[in-house]
Amino acid sequence: FLAVNEAALALYGYTRGEFLARYLTDVKSARALTGFGFLPEPDGVPGERELKHCRRDGRVFDVEVVARPIILGEQEAMLAVVQDVTARRRADLERQITYEIIRGVNITKDLDELLNLIHGALSQVLYAENCYVALYDAATEMFHFQFHTDKYDEAPPPQPLGRGLTAYVLRSGKAMLVPQEDFDDLVVRGEVELIGTPSPVWIGVPLNTPAAAIGVLVLQHYEDATAYTEHDLEFLTSVASQIALAIVRKRSEDALRSSEAHLRLLIEQLPAVLCTVDANMRFTSSVGSGLARLGQRPNQVVGMSLYEYFQTDDDTFLPIAAHHRAMAGESVTFHMDFGAGSYTCHAEPLRGGNNHTVGAICMMLDVTDRRQLEAQLRQAQKMEAIGRLAGGIAHDFNNLLMVILGYSDLLLEGLKGRESLLHSAEQIQAAADRASVLTRQLLAFSRKQVLAPTVLNLHAVISEMQGMLRRLVGEDVQIVTASRPDLWSVRADRNQLEQVIMNLAVNARDAMPRGGKLTIETANIVFDETHSTERGVIRRGDYVVLVVTDSGVGIVPEIQGRIFEPFFTTKEQGRGTGLGLATVYGIVQQSGGNVWVYSEPGRGSSFKIYLPRVRDNCEIPHDVSLDNVSTAYPLAGQPSETILLVEDEDGVRELTRSILRNNGYFVIAAASAVEALEASRNHLGSIHLVLTDVVMPGGSGRELAEKLLVERPEARILYMSGYADQSVLDQGLLDAGVSLLQKPFTASTLMKRIRGVLDCPQYQ
Repeated sequence: FLAVNEAALALYGYTRGEFLARYLTDVKSARALTGFGFLPEPDGVPGERELKHCRRDGRVFDVEVVARPIILGEQEAMLAVVQDVTARRRADLERQITYEIIRGVNITKDLDELLNLIHGALSQVLYAENCYVALYDAATEMFHFQFHTDKYDEAPPPQPLGRGLTAYVLRSGKAMLVPQEDFDDLVVRGEVELIGTPSPVWIGVPLNTPAAAIGVLVLQHYEDATAYTEHDLEFLTSVASQIALAIVRKRSEDALRSSEAHLRLLIEQLPAVLCTVDANMRFTSSVGSGLARLGQRPNQVVGMSLYEYFQTDDDTFLPIAAHHRAMAGESVTFHMDFGAGSYTCHAEPLRGGNNHTVGAICMMLDVTDRRQLEAQLRQAQKMEAIGRLAGGIAHDFNNLLMVILGYSDLLLEGLKGRESLLHSAEQIQAAADRASVLTRQLLAFSRKQVLAPTVLNLHAVISEMQGMLRRLVGEDVQIVTASRPDLWSVRADRNQLEQVIMNLAVNARDAMPRGGKLTIETANIVFDETHSTERGVIRRGDYVVLVVTDSGVGIVPEIQGRIFEPFFTTKEQGRGTGLGLATVYGIVQQSGGNVWVYSEPGRGSSFKIYLPRVRDNCEIPHDVSLDNVSTAYPLAGQPSETILLVEDEDGVRELTRSILRNNGYFVIAAASAVEALEASRNHLGSIHLVLTDVVMPGGSGRELAEKLLVERPEARILYMSGYADQSVLDQGLLDAGVSLLQKPFTASTLMKRIRGVLDCPQYQ
């Protein structure tokens, strides 16, 4: 430096000697006079630049530098004229910030992006590394820190106003520049308290709109107590209203956008189609998730007329007529089946800004699933009604069959040696046996039979049945089985499950008169959500599926809904009772499972049976163990053994009493629980066994047993019933684990069960 004037010394804070002792290229000088642009432009034209220079105390300021070459004495030199333009530059930036805030409302997508833009703009003129915007919710009286950046403190969650400086500014409505000593005074006076990391200087301005204060803008510096000036406070105060209005507008836009998105989401997710047409019956919009069932994209039909869409020019066609009525000012509700769906539709006039009708708007609500569920409910109610009727008939018929079978047994015993009469009695017994099979099928369909469930593996059951199945279906039908090695266990009555498999195999054989292929598969399956089928609802969970598929003639769609009805059959007279699939349905339902069928004419049928998985491998204790007691005792009783017989059906009671007496037992007979209790009290000797029906007028068998066991704890109980619904067992009329004899029974079966109960040492 060759020369420097007094203004330069004052501007930079150096003495003349310090200036003249340094070189422009000196590192120290370069550091002290950062960014001096004294060199001319390459073409020799004097340079003029705006730069940032640094005073001796380290403060940076804006300068405008004009440099040109001169001759000083005999030396080539450079003359630089430096002007401090900090104030002018600051004013320009402040004006630019106001513009940026206004522009930011239009270019940002949401409030968060707007606040980030405002922070970036403020950082051009102020130290803003520690900055936050606390927005006030008057409804909850809470601060929400929508924007927060800080060297030390994390963004706090929404919180009550409290007694911090931010709340103080909001309540007072005044902008504040608070040095440390002023803050200490406020604390001493009890007006504020310290929240967060202390700072030597803090500045906060309220964000006011014409309607209300919506929050506070805060800046703070943790090292420099002189970081902010009164001018900074004035500037922030002047732009605070612009910031507040920008926030309010952006929040309104966000709320509107959120509301529109929510409405759009509702329309898209509702099982409906919302469409509008103009006065010429042309689609102007078409939205809604119901479009998927129609195979359409949103607004795909826009521009197409209703006539083109429905391919008709008939104005009386229901959807078109309804839209005409809507355009005439009516509200019209109608139903139509279209495509693969069923729809309830509502059409209204569509009005423009002048309230004139400009078209029609129609909502098509997809009710396909509801209609299917209604059909399922009607079918289930019909099946339940038929089941109750069948079960009731079977129960009464069982009592009659028991009398027929019992007396035919007695006849057979008494007619030995008289062959002609003996043959007639045998025919009576054979017919009764066939009738008892029919009643068991009816009970299975109506779910009124008593099951003996055990934990079992479906594949093992099928494997053991293969020989029988091959004989059943014949040599011209190929049987293929497949199963997973890790098949889950199920809980079911093995005999009934075998009945299901046999019935399905027979049904498949009849569907393949010229032979074919029968496939029996088992697999594990998991339903993550509840599924609705034509036969009911399969709830979410783990299942084992049994699939029986044939390559037969198939089932036409018109009768698929009736195949599980009792006595419904497509076979010719004499080739079936119509109870095979009805029995399958009843057994599976009573076992807690579900049946599903798929069939196409000429391509065979597939029956799927879903049974719930059992996670434990222990078998259920059951009274059947009493049936198989190995005993060396004779089946006949002793006159010293007394049986109290309780049966409300006269014929069954008389038959059973005859069988018991003929086999050596002393019998006390009663027609009701009341008679049984009175007879027990009048009998002075022991009662070794109580043989009682389960369901009787005037009191159940269980209630009778409980009362008798109080008076005669040594007595053993054997229940008998031809009609014991599983729901009755669950309701407590009969406990699991008791000994139960199912009607109709033969004399030998009765005697075996009685001896099993009387002689079993484990009887409880």
